[in-house]
Amino acid sequence: VNRILDLTGLMKAEITPVAKLSGGERKRLSIGVELLTNPPVMFFDEPTSGLDSSSSLQVITHLKSLAKGGRTVVCTIHQPSSRLFELFDDIYILADGKCLYSGPASDMIPVFEEAGFQCPEHYNRADFVNVVGVSSPDVNSENINYESCQLMPVCCSSPTIRDSHRECRNDDVFTEPLFLIKDIKIHDSLLVLLDFWILLKRTMICTLRDIYITRIRILTHVLVGLMLGLMCYQVGNDAKKVYTNVAYVFFFLIFLFFINPAVTTLTFPTEAATVRREHLNCWYTLTSYYFSKLISDLPVQALCPTLFTIISYFLSGQPPEFHRFARLCAMCILLAVLGQIMGYVFGALFGAQIGIYLVASVQNPLITLSGFLVRLKDIPPYLKWLTTLSYYRFGFQAAMQAIYGFNRPTLKCSDAYCRLKYPEGILDEFGLEKGTYDMDMLQLVIWIVSLQIILYFVLIWKFRALK
Repeated sequence: VNRILDLTGLMKAEITPVAKLSGGERKRLSIGVELLTNPPVMFFDEPTSGLDSSSSLQVITHLKSLAKGGRTVVCTIHQPSSRLFELFDDIYILADGKCLYSGPASDMIPVFEEAGFQCPEHYNRADFVNVVGVSSPDVNSENINYESCQLMPVCCSSPTIRDSHRECRNDDVFTEPLFLIKDIKIHDSLLVLLDFWILLKRTMICTLRDIYITRIRILTHVLVGLMLGLMCYQVGNDAKKVYTNVAYVFFFLIFLFFINPAVTTLTFPTEAATVRREHLNCWYTLTSYYFSKLISDLPVQALCPTLFTIISYFLSGQPPEFHRFARLCAMCILLAVLGQIMGYVFGALFGAQIGIYLVASVQNPLITLSGFLVRLKDIPPYLKWLTTLSYYRFGFQAAMQAIYGFNRPTLKCSDAYCRLKYPEGILDEFGLEKGTYDMDMLQLVIWIVSLQIILYFVLIWKFRALK
């Protein structure tokens, strides 16, 4: 990367965001990213468009240096200045889809003069060619040599280009290549790890720079945690308000799951074109990209549920015992990660619009099978097996175990009589078994791993279909 920054003259702008680069610097940056794999042939479509004369000269000068470094550089260009024109080695001129000339730039004027077109002295050769192409009805004259016409736009060429007009010139050869992957004696697995590390850093930088969506996610968790904690203020240890407390538990399950697919469903559809181009350019493997995306979002996925749980847990008067808080927080993080992976899968499989709709639609039956709306023991036997597919069930059971299980003492009663003041009775009321916390957490982990495997193969299938 440092070699490419130096080659393209961008070393001074190394830490400058792309949005703050000048037009010429952006052009050179687009050239630089393609140089990472040291391609032997490079095509540029009007690299000077939208640039002033100074920036245009910088860009074409850099292309010339690339050609001298042993590459074939081909580019299309309209009305170049005389200074730009002097930098090109070989020229291919088109007019109305027909070849006017193909050969060395130095031989262009003599060829046109032989065909009867005289270029005035000190006249820009590129402007002269435009006049010839527009004003001459007989560009098909037999005097112009069409036999040498090849599909080669205006180009700076390396010595690999040979035609009938000239032989390879020794002074075109630059013996030191910029970078060759094959020269690195390193195991493939280490290259994958290196790709992963670089991609992870890039994704983390993008996350930090995308400060608005990160702030919004954190702020949303804080505000909803405050609202929920204040609405359910100090209900956690009151036997009279057990149903309110259980509703509080179930609400944060819904919130923590639904807020994550809303963001991640858009990830792969919006990045598909970029990742496809970079992957097909052999910048990195799909495996490296896959793991970097999953891991880069974990800090935010852990931070947001933790903030939400801290605020709502203590405001709602849940037991001030660390092991209960830690168990509940761990479940919240797993459910948030599950929502993240679910969004990735549906976004990669169905696209952004359909993916968001399907994610929301799939949740309805799973919520019904959670054990909150309909108690597990009241679900008909022929449907009860479906509850094993509901991650809401495992999340709800784990949360209830964290709050009411593990030998919690009797709840206080703010009324003369409270039917549900014993934690064991509360679990039994909702048809929940005792001591299932570890199995519930394991089921959530199995869901996460299964979706990650599905996501990986979906990405492989999608990118193979795009090749």
